[in-house]
Amino acid sequence: MLPPAIAAPAKQLSGAIQSISPRQLPRLNPIRQTIIGYAHMAGVESPYTFFAPNVPESLRVIFEIQFLDSRVVYDVPRVESHSEGLRLSALVDQAAAQPGLWRDVVLRMVAASAADMNPDAIRIRVVVAARKFPAPGDYLTGAEPSYRYVCSYDFESDKARQRDGAE
Repeated sequence: MLPPAIAAPAKQLSGAIQSISPRQLPRLNPIRQTIIGYAHMAGVESPYTFFAPNVPESLRVIFEIQFLDSRVVYDVPRVESHSEGLRLSALVDQAAAQPGLWRDVVLRMVAASAADMNPDAIRIRVVVAARKFPAPGDYLTGAEPSYRYVCSYDFESDKARQRDGAE
């Protein structure tokens, strides 16, 4: 794809870069292990450069909790630690990116945890929204980030199913 005048130097540069790649070092070399370990933890994909981590969308999970007395409460997931928050965030990011059974299972699990915290709830809707940042010009005029709908899941408690079945 490159013009001949650029192709030969580019091929030489590619060879030089490959020769200094950490993958050329012995497996037990600490420099190799450090660089490759960092690349894996940062989510760097092999075709990309060393400093190109995979940054997911900024997603938000909101619970819409409905009670028998028609009261509706909005809440967000609660986590006990920073690492638990990171795991939840990664799980929701992955599920939101993959429509289908996997997404439904993950959102059902998240809704079930909210149901455990709200035993009197009859319905819980889990809504996932992605943060949309304003353009730089709009930001300078005071525009705030907004959210766009990504997906949702409706979870019905056993009480609601029993009540609906009795009616």
